Amino acid sequence: MHLATLFPALLLGVIGGLLAALFTRLNTLVCKHRALFLAKIQNNLLKRLARMLETILIVVRTRTQQLRRQ
Repeated sequence: MHLATLFPALLLGVIGGLLAALFTRLNTLVCKHRALFLAKIQNNLLKRLARMLETILIVVRTRTQQLRRQ
């Protein structure tokens, strides 16, 4: 192993770890706020509708993004 390859590998490892930590933190915050939002909805029908709408929006967003790349 050459020392010239060690530094870029360490740098990529550190950057990847920091990005993973940032992603985890943001995901935790989104889940926390989502749970608080859903807890405020008292009507079970509206709560299920909100969950279903959330899933549909994610699917539509992902699909349109995939279509744009083609």
